[in-house]
Amino acid sequence: METESGLLGLAPLFTEPGDLFCVVQGSSHPVILRPVERGYLHVGVCWVLGPMAGETAENLGDTPTALEKFEIF
Repeated sequence: METESGLLGLAPLFTEPGDLFCVVQGSSHPVILRPVERGYLHVGVCWVLGPMAGETAENLGDTPTALEKFEIF
């Protein structure tokens, strides 16, 4: 996969355009979330060159980041 900001990585086969790459506090791997009507669907974990293993948003350099609360189904 390649994010809109140019990060490269591996994601579940069923990842779709429009899914979100998220670094989740407390998770050992980034995740893919899909916006759905009432919140977000957890598509799966992913591997991305760069932001792995607990790196925080401050360490993502020029990558656009935002702190958000997600309701995951």
